[in-house]
Amino acid sequence: MTSRLRLWKRTGFTLVELMVTLAIIGVLVSLLIPAVQAARESARRMHCQSNLRQMALAIQSFHSRFGYVPPPPKNLLIHWHYQILPDLEQNSLFRITETELSNRFPWSGLTALTTPIAIFECASDPRNSDSYKTHWISGIRFASTNYVGLTGQSLQLNDGIFPSPYGLFASNRADGSIRIRFGDVLDGLSNTFALAERSIADRPVVGAWASSQEYGSQSIGSLERTNPWFGTPSISVCEDVIEFGPGDSKQLCDQLHPWSHHSGGANFSNADTSVRLIDYAIDPVILGAMSTIAGQEAAVMVP
Repeated sequence: MTSRLRLWKRTGFTLVELMVTLAIIGVLVSLLIPAVQAARESARRMHCQSNLRQMALAIQSFHSRFGYVPPPPKNLLIHWHYQILPDLEQNSLFRITETELSNRFPWSGLTALTTPIAIFECASDPRNSDSYKTHWISGIRFASTNYVGLTGQSLQLNDGIFPSPYGLFASNRADGSIRIRFGDVLDGLSNTFALAERSIADRPVVGAWASSQEYGSQSIGSLERTNPWFGTPSISVCEDVIEFGPGDSKQLCDQLHPWSHHSGGANFSNADTSVRLIDYAIDPVILGAMSTIAGQEAAVMVP
């Protein structure tokens, strides 16, 4: 009788033991979730860097074919992303859009405008869960990009890899154009930023990768918050200049300077295709020097 009683007592858990076990499991889960989230964000950041590297390689390929970096085309509402489509194995879309342009399609009617391209989007941006964004003013839907070319330190100086035709010194190029050749990058390709991240706003007035009604909207300065040449009344309140820093998708002005949803900084690509996450705490002087092509500043290693 005693033996049977002992066996019966060993077949279950007390309420206290069960509660302790659940508490331990809860602690382990609470420790595991942040680690999983950190691992996922790390993977998204690396994927974003891969996107930038592939675009930088496409620009290198474009330069090999034509002898210069993708310039602003005759149709100023077409972006540089469109010009490197053949170098990203998107020849079919490029040919379709070329035909539409030759037939004088309006920018809002281009096939490319509503064609999402995965390489142009960063997985860390929650706005990319939507295939299309809606232009806040016109109501036109578009496929977006998280990556912009750098005009240099600012549109006013226009001293970078992707100068805008509306920059102050655009007409001062030696050959009368704004086509940049790698030979013009006197600071060195490894010392010059070419591309940067810019997240999509909840009320976007810029961000389409293919074309838009705002000129220069896919090339911005690394140090500037706004582009006073936009001429868009809704963003006239943003006509000031601030240092590179974090943004908020709910803030209208933050779509006009480089920033990302990565923790602590944004990814930048050098002209030599190397990519790194630049901390928001970077010295603005160093960031500005890294954004010019011929500033002749002393070489500085960016951490």
